[in-house]
Amino acid sequence: MTLNPTVGQVGGHCTGSITLPILVQDAMQANITLCCKRRYIQRGSDGKSSSHEQIVWHDQLTLKPERYGRKKVQINFSFTPPSGLPVSEEESNDYHFWQLHIKVPVPGIDYDRFFELPMEAANELTAAVNNHISETRTSEVIENEDLGEQLILKIKRSSRGTEFYYGYGRSKIMACAIMFFGVFSSGFSYLFFSN
Repeated sequence: MTLNPTVGQVGGHCTGSITLPILVQDAMQANITLCCKRRYIQRGSDGKSSSHEQIVWHDQLTLKPERYGRKKVQINFSFTPPSGLPVSEEESNDYHFWQLHIKVPVPGIDYDRFFELPMEAANELTAAVNNHISETRTSEVIENEDLGEQLILKIKRSSRGTEFYYGYGRSKIMACAIMFFGVFSSGFSYLFFSN
Protein backbone atom coordinates (compact mmCIF):
# COMPACT_ATOMS: atom_id res chain seq x y z
CA MET A 1 0.00 0.00 0.00
CA THR A 2 1.25 3.50 -0.82
CA LEU A 3 0.01 6.90 0.32
CA ASN A 4 0.29 10.04 -1.80
CA PRO A 5 1.44 12.15 0.00
CA THR A 6 3.20 9.72 2.34
CA VAL A 7 1.47 11.30 5.37
CA GLY A 8 -2.30 11.80 5.34
CA GLN A 9 -3.69 15.27 6.02
CA VAL A 10 -6.38 16.03 8.62
CA GLY A 11 -8.29 18.88 7.02
CA GLY A 12 -6.93 17.82 3.64
CA HIS A 13 -6.72 14.46 1.89
CA CYS A 14 -5.74 10.91 2.69
CA THR A 15 -5.11 9.44 -0.75
CA GLY A 16 -3.39 6.28 -1.81
CA SER A 17 -3.54 2.95 -3.57
CA ILE A 18 -3.12 -0.72 -2.85
CA THR A 19 -2.07 -3.40 -5.35
CA LEU A 20 -3.17 -6.98 -4.72
CA PRO A 21 -2.29 -10.28 -6.45
CA ILE A 22 -5.97 -11.01 -7.19
CA LEU A 23 -7.59 -11.60 -10.59
CA VAL A 24 -9.90 -8.74 -11.54
CA GLN A 25 -12.83 -11.11 -12.15
CA ASP A 26 -12.52 -12.39 -8.56
CA ALA A 27 -12.55 -8.92 -6.98
CA MET A 28 -15.95 -7.35 -7.59
CA GLN A 29 -15.67 -4.70 -4.88
CA ALA A 30 -13.41 -3.40 -2.12
CA ASN A 31 -14.73 -2.02 1.18
CA ILE A 32 -12.38 0.60 2.61
CA THR A 33 -12.90 2.34 5.96
CA LEU A 34 -10.77 5.13 7.42
CA CYS A 35 -11.11 5.61 11.19
CA CYS A 36 -9.69 7.95 13.76
CA LYS A 37 -9.61 6.05 17.05
CA ARG A 38 -8.82 6.85 20.63
CA ARG A 39 -7.15 4.07 22.63
CA TYR A 40 -6.88 4.48 26.38
CA ILE A 41 -6.27 2.43 29.50
CA GLN A 42 -8.77 2.66 32.33
CA ARG A 43 -8.35 1.30 35.84
CA GLY A 44 -11.45 -0.30 37.35
CA SER A 45 -12.64 -0.27 40.95
CA ASP A 46 -11.07 -3.71 41.41
CA GLY A 47 -7.64 -2.26 40.61
CA LYS A 48 -7.35 -4.03 37.25
CA SER A 49 -6.70 -1.99 34.14
CA SER A 50 -8.29 -2.59 30.75
CA SER A 51 -7.71 -1.14 27.30
CA HIS A 52 -10.57 0.59 25.47
CA GLU A 53 -10.98 1.82 21.89
CA GLN A 54 -13.40 4.53 20.81
CA ILE A 55 -14.09 5.63 17.23
CA VAL A 56 -13.81 9.42 16.97
CA TRP A 57 -14.52 9.70 13.22
CA HIS A 58 -14.90 7.35 10.28
CA ASP A 59 -15.78 7.24 6.60
CA GLN A 60 -16.37 4.25 4.33
CA LEU A 61 -16.08 3.73 0.59
CA THR A 62 -17.02 0.76 -1.58
CA LEU A 63 -14.83 0.84 -4.69
CA LYS A 64 -14.48 -1.23 -7.85
CA PRO A 65 -10.95 -2.66 -8.15
CA GLU A 66 -9.18 -2.01 -11.46
CA ARG A 67 -7.03 -4.39 -13.52
CA TYR A 68 -3.33 -3.81 -12.90
CA GLY A 69 -1.12 -5.95 -15.07
CA ARG A 70 -2.08 -9.54 -15.88
CA LYS A 71 -2.88 -11.02 -12.47
CA LYS A 72 -3.29 -8.06 -10.15
CA VAL A 73 -5.81 -5.40 -9.20
CA GLN A 74 -5.26 -1.88 -7.93
CA ILE A 75 -7.60 0.07 -5.67
CA ASN A 76 -7.22 3.87 -5.63
CA PHE A 77 -8.87 5.60 -2.68
CA SER A 78 -9.25 9.15 -1.43
CA PHE A 79 -10.72 10.40 1.86
CA THR A 80 -11.12 13.98 3.07
CA PRO A 81 -10.93 13.97 6.88
CA PRO A 82 -12.34 17.25 8.22
CA SER A 83 -10.13 19.66 10.14
CA GLY A 84 -10.30 19.67 13.91
CA LEU A 85 -9.79 15.92 14.30
CA PRO A 86 -6.82 14.58 16.28
CA VAL A 87 -3.61 13.78 14.42
CA SER A 88 -1.56 10.60 14.93
CA GLU A 89 -0.02 10.57 18.40
CA GLU A 90 2.73 8.60 20.11
CA GLU A 91 1.54 5.43 21.80
CA SER A 92 0.72 6.05 25.48
CA ASN A 93 -1.99 5.34 28.06
CA ASP A 94 -4.32 7.68 26.15
CA TYR A 95 -3.64 8.47 22.50
CA HIS A 96 -5.23 8.81 19.04
CA PHE A 97 -4.33 6.86 15.93
CA TRP A 98 -5.66 6.44 12.39
CA GLN A 99 -6.51 3.07 10.90
CA LEU A 100 -7.39 2.00 7.36
CA HIS A 101 -9.39 -1.22 6.98
CA ILE A 102 -9.44 -2.85 3.54
CA LYS A 103 -11.66 -5.83 2.81
CA VAL A 104 -11.95 -7.44 -0.62
CA PRO A 105 -14.36 -10.41 -0.82
CA VAL A 106 -12.81 -13.09 -3.04
CA PRO A 107 -13.41 -16.83 -3.55
CA GLY A 108 -11.85 -18.74 -0.66
CA ILE A 109 -10.36 -16.47 2.00
CA ASP A 110 -11.17 -12.75 1.74
CA TYR A 111 -8.42 -10.15 1.75
CA ASP A 112 -9.00 -8.42 5.10
CA ARG A 113 -6.27 -6.16 6.50
CA PHE A 114 -5.80 -3.21 8.86
CA PHE A 115 -3.13 -0.55 8.32
CA GLU A 116 -2.16 2.13 10.82
CA LEU A 117 -1.63 5.41 8.92
CA PRO A 118 0.39 8.50 9.84
CA MET A 119 -1.83 11.60 9.84
CA GLU A 120 -0.86 15.24 10.42
CA ALA A 121 -2.73 18.53 10.33
CA ALA A 122 -2.92 20.19 6.91
CA ASN A 123 -1.41 23.66 6.63
CA GLU A 124 -1.09 26.34 3.99
CA LEU A 125 2.11 24.80 2.61
CA THR A 126 0.27 21.58 1.76
CA ALA A 127 -2.83 23.30 0.34
CA ALA A 128 -1.47 23.34 -3.22
CA VAL A 129 -0.48 19.69 -2.99
CA ASN A 130 -3.88 18.79 -1.57
CA ASN A 131 -5.66 20.60 -4.38
CA HIS A 132 -3.61 18.64 -6.92
CA ILE A 133 -4.30 15.36 -5.11
CA SER A 134 -8.03 16.07 -4.98
CA GLU A 135 -7.98 15.83 -8.78
CA THR A 136 -6.20 12.44 -8.69
CA ARG A 137 -8.23 9.66 -10.28
CA THR A 138 -9.70 7.19 -7.81
CA SER A 139 -11.33 3.84 -8.41
CA GLU A 140 -15.00 3.84 -9.38
CA VAL A 141 -17.17 4.38 -6.32
CA ILE A 142 -19.87 1.73 -6.00
CA GLU A 143 -21.33 3.35 -2.92
CA ASN A 144 -20.22 5.79 -0.26
CA GLU A 145 -21.73 4.81 3.05
CA ASP A 146 -22.16 7.26 5.90
CA LEU A 147 -22.40 4.89 8.82
CA GLY A 148 -24.75 6.08 11.52
CA GLU A 149 -23.65 6.65 15.10
CA GLN A 150 -25.58 3.57 16.18
CA LEU A 151 -23.51 1.36 13.89
CA ILE A 152 -20.23 2.38 15.48
CA LEU A 153 -18.64 -0.57 17.18
CA LYS A 154 -17.15 0.04 20.62
CA ILE A 155 -14.30 -2.29 21.50
CA LYS A 156 -13.18 -2.95 25.06
CA ARG A 157 -10.18 -5.09 25.97
CA SER A 158 -10.04 -6.36 29.53
CA SER A 159 -8.54 -9.21 31.49
CA ARG A 160 -11.61 -11.29 30.53
CA GLY A 161 -10.99 -10.83 26.81
CA THR A 162 -12.29 -8.53 24.06
CA GLU A 163 -15.85 -7.21 24.26
CA PHE A 164 -17.77 -5.74 21.32
CA TYR A 165 -20.71 -3.38 21.86
CA TYR A 166 -23.16 -1.99 19.29
CA GLY A 167 -25.72 0.70 20.11
CA TYR A 168 -29.37 -0.17 20.64
CA GLY A 169 -31.61 -0.20 17.56
CA ARG A 170 -28.73 -0.77 15.15
CA SER A 171 -30.87 -3.00 12.95
CA LYS A 172 -34.58 -2.98 13.73
CA ILE A 173 -35.46 -5.02 10.63
CA MET A 174 -33.03 -7.78 11.62
CA ALA A 175 -34.34 -7.72 15.20
CA CYS A 176 -37.94 -8.11 13.97
CA ALA A 177 -36.95 -10.94 11.62
CA ILE A 178 -35.20 -12.81 14.43
CA MET A 179 -38.17 -12.24 16.76
CA PHE A 180 -40.66 -13.61 14.19
CA PHE A 181 -38.40 -16.59 13.52
CA GLY A 182 -38.25 -17.30 17.26
CA VAL A 183 -42.04 -17.06 17.64
CA PHE A 184 -42.55 -19.32 14.61
CA SER A 185 -40.03 -21.88 15.88
CA SER A 186 -41.62 -21.91 19.33
CA GLY A 187 -45.12 -22.36 17.89
CA PHE A 188 -43.94 -25.10 15.53
CA SER A 189 -42.17 -26.95 18.35
CA TYR A 190 -45.19 -26.64 20.65
CA LEU A 191 -47.69 -27.91 18.05
CA PHE A 192 -45.66 -30.82 16.69
CA PHE A 193 -43.67 -32.01 19.69
CA SER A 194 -46.03 -31.52 22.64
CA ASN A 195 -48.01 -34.46 23.98
